[in-house]
Amino acid sequence: MNTVLVKSEGRSVIFQWTSNVDRLVHVVLEEAARIGGAEIGVLYRYNREGKLVGSSLPGLAKSESDSGDRKEPDRHRIARHTLKTRSSSVYRAGAELRGRPIGRASAAILLTIPEGDVGVIVLQKAEGVDHFYDNEYYLTRSLAASFALILRGALFLSDGVYLKVENSLMMLLENTHLNQRARESDGRLRAVLEVSNVINSSRQLDEMIEAVLYSAVHVIRAESASLFLIDETTGEMVFDVITGNQTLKGIRIPQGEGIVGLCAREKKPIIVNDAVNDGRVYRSVDEVSRMTTRNLLACPLLIEDECIGVIEVVNTLGRPDFSPGDLEIFSSFSDSVAIALQRRRLIDNIESTNRELERRLRENKCLHRVTATMVEARTVEELFNGVLSVLTDELGVRRASIMLYDAKSDQLSIRSSVGLPIFEDDDVAPRVARHVLEKRVPFYVSDISEHPDLAPYSDNSRYNSGACILIPMIEGQDDAPVGLLSVSDPAQGSFHPDDFRIIVTAVSQIVKGYVSFKLSEEIIDKRAMEKELEITSRLQRDILPSTMPRHDSLEVAASSIMARTMGGDFYDFFMEHPGGRLTALVADVSGKSLPAALFMAVSSSILRTMIRTESDPAVMLRRSNDLLYEESESGMFVTVFLSQFDPERRLLRFASAGHNEMILMHRDGTYEILRSRGAPLGVIPSTDSSYESKELSLEEDDLLVLYTDGVVEAVNSRNEEFGLDRFIEILRELRERPLSEITGRVYQEIQNFAGGVPQYDDFTLLATRYRSPADETRLMFPARLESIPLFVEEVATHLKKSGISGQDLDDMLLVADEVSTNIVSYSFADLPVDDPRFHCVLRAHTTGVSMLFIDGGSQYDFDSMRKPDLEENLSGTRKGGFGIFLIRTLMDRCDYAHRDGMNYLYLEKKIG
Repeated sequence: MNTVLVKSEGRSVIFQWTSNVDRLVHVVLEEAARIGGAEIGVLYRYNREGKLVGSSLPGLAKSESDSGDRKEPDRHRIARHTLKTRSSSVYRAGAELRGRPIGRASAAILLTIPEGDVGVIVLQKAEGVDHFYDNEYYLTRSLAASFALILRGALFLSDGVYLKVENSLMMLLENTHLNQRARESDGRLRAVLEVSNVINSSRQLDEMIEAVLYSAVHVIRAESASLFLIDETTGEMVFDVITGNQTLKGIRIPQGEGIVGLCAREKKPIIVNDAVNDGRVYRSVDEVSRMTTRNLLACPLLIEDECIGVIEVVNTLGRPDFSPGDLEIFSSFSDSVAIALQRRRLIDNIESTNRELERRLRENKCLHRVTATMVEARTVEELFNGVLSVLTDELGVRRASIMLYDAKSDQLSIRSSVGLPIFEDDDVAPRVARHVLEKRVPFYVSDISEHPDLAPYSDNSRYNSGACILIPMIEGQDDAPVGLLSVSDPAQGSFHPDDFRIIVTAVSQIVKGYVSFKLSEEIIDKRAMEKELEITSRLQRDILPSTMPRHDSLEVAASSIMARTMGGDFYDFFMEHPGGRLTALVADVSGKSLPAALFMAVSSSILRTMIRTESDPAVMLRRSNDLLYEESESGMFVTVFLSQFDPERRLLRFASAGHNEMILMHRDGTYEILRSRGAPLGVIPSTDSSYESKELSLEEDDLLVLYTDGVVEAVNSRNEEFGLDRFIEILRELRERPLSEITGRVYQEIQNFAGGVPQYDDFTLLATRYRSPADETRLMFPARLESIPLFVEEVATHLKKSGISGQDLDDMLLVADEVSTNIVSYSFADLPVDDPRFHCVLRAHTTGVSMLFIDGGSQYDFDSMRKPDLEENLSGTRKGGFGIFLIRTLMDRCDYAHRDGMNYLYLEKKIG
């Protein structure tokens, strides 16, 4: 008997080739080609002379001869390279080997036994197939290893080839091992499918993650598993979900400490099989849990390359170490947990957005009901009772009242109340009310017994809560208060800042409604038409702004001259601050005399509210139309043209509600006609597309002219209209003149044209001119501590150039330092912003200085910060407040706003 394989020189092992061996080789090649999905299969072996020869599947030799290709086939080069490197490999189609590309996807499997190398099996895919799959390569390697084992112990006689019993036994053991690995792979696949089902179930998040961790413990055969989440504030790793020992829940591991800290920092899985002697392991956990960590496996939880936590299994069961296979399956578990946590993040974001929408909806609903009550009310009592009913219902307030002040008798009287008890010889409420009216400012009080100004007048024994909001009712800035609105005893025990904002807005509407009713009562008492005209004219004059806004970038002028019979023209402004956005509108109410005046008062009140609460001109008109259309029963309407200047972006946004086309005159005399889609307010119900906002860029000295039809529709004795063309020509001639001169000259030209014909409609003209401030400086710095001295130094340089010195300069630099420090230290503290920055627009001249700070950090409550108390700060009951108090003390004006995700703080100081 002879062996099939014979050891030769070096690593070579020679085949003893016979027809039976040739038949067996072909059987193996056919099976390898089938398993690997290959078209070509060749066994390269050493012959008796030590040369490398190939045995291939039938038909290969013919296909090579027919091709006419005289170059060395790729598989020859692959076989020689495999024997030289003694390693099996796979090659994609097009991959280079020894400077030449390989035409087909190929796999080379080295046949080796302890005595040496037997040969190489080369498989090649059909043309057009790019690569071998991993399972194809793995199975063909297993087949080749088994074949090499068979050949090592094979003997051949004249009648056939025989195997030794020991080789058959080794084959049995190899197949048993393969079966075991298959069963383990099947178990792991089932675990992955089970985890997928858990993730897709409707369980609560903690329950879902715990189920995933229990599956990990079961599949990987470990004692326990844990989930760590990263505290974004401190960077610590926090035990969140644990299987087994719950004493560890909530324990924190310092940033970067332990295996989990290292895993989170490097964003890579880590296996530790000798935890007892590994210095990276965080020992404090074992001290708390009273267990010993022998080994562990940790995987990061990654979402778009951001690590949000780590999952970990500890202490193998029934085996000494964790294996690479454990790492592979555990990584799939980490992906599942990361998906679950991402879902929780999304749900939390949705819930947060829903809460904000609910807050806005609540606020809008309340103000809508207040406005509707004003429109429906026929008397002052109905107005007061209706508004108090809305406020107590929407805000959950147990007690509310409206008190009016009679200047002649110097007495306060309750005109309307809800839930207010009756006390004999009660002088507490009047004393509190008188104090509020004297101060002329709103009071937002969490506990009246602890308020420094109101505590002496309070008697908390009569109330369930000391929380209250007290708002003086003042018509104009220089007018005396007409009364006071008080709300107290909130059902929740305290008021929310949203409640305060709603009540302040409601009071402004109540005052307007009250003034309108008072004027209406006066009108009813007058029988003569001239007296009625006088009162209604006064109403219109009171509605119009008493002063023009003083803006850093805009020159503003307006003129409104009433016709002989009462009309309904009015205009209004809203300026955030001297350097911010300015909204301006002109409007024309249908009808004449008293009805027009009353409808004008309601329209003005609604529009005034909307231009202060909304940012989009089209939304302002749509919401105003909703209120006027639903509540108006008189058939009256109002046309409006609304413009909004944004000097920061040099933009003009505008929208129209059935009003005339407006004019934008450029410095060179060219002009644009501004038009926008929209029906008059109060005519038809609104839809999302009822009103259209447009915008365009502003140029230096651009002149925007808003007007009513009384300007272009004035007629002369020949019944000719003044007309738009004549109006534009006059504006072109006067475009460089001061705005007050333009409004006066236009009116005079209309009077000259009319030639004594009486004015039958109101004349209203509003003009604005854009001019960028010559003394403006824009600064931008990274929101880092080292930027603060650089920023203050830059501010000092520009202020000194503008002639600012002495105490004024010191005050401005102190405020600049304080504001920039607050922005750097607190504004971006909890926000994941990669490169936070803040901006400052500085304007300085000989009479004053202003600074506009802009940053994209967290919103803060600048306006409600009360005066700091030294004793409270020393005792620790209150921290901070000195910075804002210092800013308010040193500045003559402080305005804060938060819009479109940005903070705007405007500060102004008068010089001289």
